[in-house]
Amino acid sequence: MCGIAGFLCSQNNSYLKNLKNLNNIKDILYHRGPDDHGIWFNNDEMVAFGHTRLSIQDLSPAGHQPMESFSKRYLMVYNGETYNHLDLRNKLKSLSPKLVWKGTSDTETLLNSFDFWGVEKTLSMCSGMFSIAVWDRLNKELILIRDRFGEKPLYFGLVENNFIFGSELKVFKKITNFTNEISRDSLNLFLRFAYVPGPKSIYKNIFKLSPGAILKINKDNLIKIINSSSDNYERFKIHKWWNAKDIFNSQSSNFYSNEEIAINDTEKLLTQSIKSQLISDVPVGAFLSGGIDSSIVSALMQKNLPKKIETFTIGFDDKNYDESLHAKKIAKHLGTDHNELILNQKETLNIIPTLSNVYDEPFADSSQIPTILISKFAKQKITVALTGDGGDELFGGYNRYIFSKKFWKLISNFPFVFRRGFAHSLDLFPVDFLNKFSFIFNVFAKSKVSFFGDKVSKFSHKMKFVENIDDLFLSLLSTYQNPNSLVLNSIDESKKIFKEKNELNYTDYESFMMFIDSQSYLPDDILCKVDRASMSVSLETRVPFLDQTVVEHSWKIPTKMKIKNNEGKWILKQILNKYVPRDLTERPKMGFGIPLGDWLRDKLKDWSEFHLEENKLKTQGYFNYEKVRKLWDDHQNKKRDWSSVLWPILMFQSWLDENSKN
Repeated sequence: MCGIAGFLCSQNNSYLKNLKNLNNIKDILYHRGPDDHGIWFNNDEMVAFGHTRLSIQDLSPAGHQPMESFSKRYLMVYNGETYNHLDLRNKLKSLSPKLVWKGTSDTETLLNSFDFWGVEKTLSMCSGMFSIAVWDRLNKELILIRDRFGEKPLYFGLVENNFIFGSELKVFKKITNFTNEISRDSLNLFLRFAYVPGPKSIYKNIFKLSPGAILKINKDNLIKIINSSSDNYERFKIHKWWNAKDIFNSQSSNFYSNEEIAINDTEKLLTQSIKSQLISDVPVGAFLSGGIDSSIVSALMQKNLPKKIETFTIGFDDKNYDESLHAKKIAKHLGTDHNELILNQKETLNIIPTLSNVYDEPFADSSQIPTILISKFAKQKITVALTGDGGDELFGGYNRYIFSKKFWKLISNFPFVFRRGFAHSLDLFPVDFLNKFSFIFNVFAKSKVSFFGDKVSKFSHKMKFVENIDDLFLSLLSTYQNPNSLVLNSIDESKKIFKEKNELNYTDYESFMMFIDSQSYLPDDILCKVDRASMSVSLETRVPFLDQTVVEHSWKIPTKMKIKNNEGKWILKQILNKYVPRDLTERPKMGFGIPLGDWLRDKLKDWSEFHLEENKLKTQGYFNYEKVRKLWDDHQNKKRDWSSVLWPILMFQSWLDENSKN
């Protein structure tokens, strides 16, 4: 796992300046690669690559990057892991016995595979996670590549008529004279989703390369792009080397009909994925939250290793947000070497001032805080951690998959005007007042719902904007339904997530939601959250659920096998039941939460007031300051719980302050 950066310049003066700054790559991306660093450049072509290395496979100098292929045609910097690289290497050895190997790294395997099979054929044969930059000396062309599901980050774009790329936005600010404006449309999306969805970034003219995409650019392309009046992602020469939509559609007519076979095949493929992801020359462990996904990964990992695996969990002294006891019981049953850290409120709050630097771009999934803390904790013993991410999106784990269609069927019987009026009437009641009626709801629903008043207030806010089932789905993905009212001079582009809806062959709306989440929420929120948190402490995370064989297999499983008797992840639960008693795992999904709403009224009040000060908001000019202050005041008075939208605003303000210093 590493950090990468580089550029292709159109002007000699900026090239020399950028090259001088690239020499500081160790300081820029040290956290992503503390073990080694290097640069390569070509003065004639005005192209340069930089790399920082976190040594995982082949710890020797033979794994140093930038690295060139055996034929010297390709020069590469690489962030990621290719889990099946030994298989590729063995094929190359048999097909090309004259190849001279310098070391045992997957970087060298990839480069020599490019020589032998070509770039895109090699990618189709790879199982792994990666962001890659390649200089093709023959074609004098820069090639950028991102893995199938966006596990590893890769930004690119134009700065001062130069093409720049890097693992993080820090690269652009440290290497170039960066003056790109903040995109208000991206800020609009950020307030809705709590992350900036790709391919956009928070800046104009800077983009995230889409998962499964490959970009090629040479001097001629660069000049054309510079002279183009367009400023969108599509003006670059980009295509999909792996197209999720096409794969999804190809599976839709190949559904499983037998539950037992589907269960056994899922377990077999997950086991194979986990075994392949254990490849490492440094210690490997697993995050164990006590939920279904991380428990399966830990169980199958322990089953396939002769010694106890290291598992890690963190808990909180606030028992409303603590899952550590569940994780501890599961670890004891599995026989892992379990590591547990219980945090108090002060330790958790101390992370908040560092968030803007860690996440580099505005990011406001508040579970970012415990994710950083567990990464720091695990790094004390291991360098690689397997996680359970991806299970929800592939196997129907979120409540929205279970209840959305039924709920829409119910409320669509009432006209939109009536529904909207009812939602407005709920706004009249403070959250604390609504909480008094939670016991009535729990009796009728035959379940225990925590934070009832908050859920009712969020429900009323969403219902004001729901005219069809797509609106309902969008509302469930949104932290705030009307960002246009808050972000000045911006356009709401959130419905673009549905742009390929008519091109998808899905048999039920649940499948559609899962696919959309796998292409947006998963890479831009979940995987981004874990990558930035773990790499801030030089810890590599791996995601067994996102092996392409597991993903493609999951799309062959009908929804009725994923969601059964109002129970999500039914298939996965049948597998887990073989290893862990049901009474240890059967409980409501908690998530990785913190008491954010209370903190904003108490421990974080002064910090928040500093960032939301009226004159400050007016001077900056991004937000409708009157409406932001109204949200803040209503939250402080407990009239409503607006923490879900206040947190993104605060994260942007904190990020803005941090970046104004750079």
